[in-house]
Amino acid sequence: MIRKLRKAQIQKIKYELSKLITNDSFYDKLRYFLKFKRLPNLKNPQTFNEKIIYKKQNKSNYDLSNFTDKLSARKIVLKMDESILLPKIYDIVDEFRQIDFINLPEKFIIKTNHGSGWNLIVRDKSKSNYSLIEKICKIWLSMDYYYLGREYAYKNIPPKLYVEELLLNDKYKLPTDIKLFCFQGKVKLIQLDIDREYNHSRIMLDGNWNTIPVEYNYSSYGNHFSELMNRDMVIQIAENLSSQFDFVRIDLYIFENKLYFGEFTFYPECGLGKIKPLKFDLEWGKLIT
Repeated sequence: MIRKLRKAQIQKIKYELSKLITNDSFYDKLRYFLKFKRLPNLKNPQTFNEKIIYKKQNKSNYDLSNFTDKLSARKIVLKMDESILLPKIYDIVDEFRQIDFINLPEKFIIKTNHGSGWNLIVRDKSKSNYSLIEKICKIWLSMDYYYLGREYAYKNIPPKLYVEELLLNDKYKLPTDIKLFCFQGKVKLIQLDIDREYNHSRIMLDGNWNTIPVEYNYSSYGNHFSELMNRDMVIQIAENLSSQFDFVRIDLYIFENKLYFGEFTFYPECGLGKIKPLKFDLEWGKLIT
């Protein structure tokens, strides 16, 4: 938990500094250069990362805020596909001290609706340091996530905390994430994230579930992965949820052989994902038209 607090504090410093740069294009080019030691081509983007940056600078993305807001996205998904499951929500509050901890189960996860990666896993509420948790949550609630990545879809989302059901597999670990990259409503890439808490690794596959020899921000898990549930159903649900977008990543996960919705992701890795070999950055870029 202390490590999580330090990360939040560092992010808060970056947040305050980022607000000093008012030009979004300059901000994105600077971050890209610091990451890759070269400038992105945003006038005529070719690679996947360049096209993601180009898309997130489009101010029309304000219309996506209902999909990036984690709470409103749940309501949208239920209307679009009743077959998909959502973890239970125990509480929704404006500030940490409003959470009704007495009536919460022993394990749960605290999330924010207006950012990415802002969540805290509580495995045993009787042993948790609530002072630290409150400090972390206060930092998250104080930030407009837009300024960190200049993703317009996040701008001005009213911040909330919500407490959600914590789903753990038989090894007491988080379920494997299945992230489906949908282009014009069709799944072309699939990302599996394994053991996110302790030893995060990743498998990339094509739309037919064939492993791709590439690393995308994390080391590859290898050529083998556990058998998943009905793969045709996974594809069908992702394509249904993505049908109105030219590009979106549909984030799902499987728990006890049931499919759960995670979130809509419009800007994977904020356009700063390390792709090795580099040729796949260009190949994936061709999928965004």
